[in-house]
Amino acid sequence: RNKRLNSAIKMITIGSGATAALSLQWAVPIVLGITASLMSGQQFRAYPSRIDAGNAMVMKLNELKLWWMSLSMYQKQLPHNKDKLILSAEEIIVTEMESSFGV
Repeated sequence: RNKRLNSAIKMITIGSGATAALSLQWAVPIVLGITASLMSGQQFRAYPSRIDAGNAMVMKLNELKLWWMSLSMYQKQLPHNKDKLILSAEEIIVTEMESSFGV
């Protein structure tokens, strides 16, 4: 369904260029409005998966926080535990950003 919507948006955008080239400037805002509404509908349908991914990220960060809080003061000062905390948090955040922005 997403692929069909993407191709429809592309075709409508091409149609917008064609209407402008054919001196039908009055139709360009209509075509662009249709394109904008299709794109916002597509983005709206992506929210449930983004919310699920965000919740999964929060759970992973909470697990990491619980692990850190369970360490003793001596264990918290060890470099490998600090590295694990920072690298794990960065990995969780970067993974979420990549999935959100499609990078």
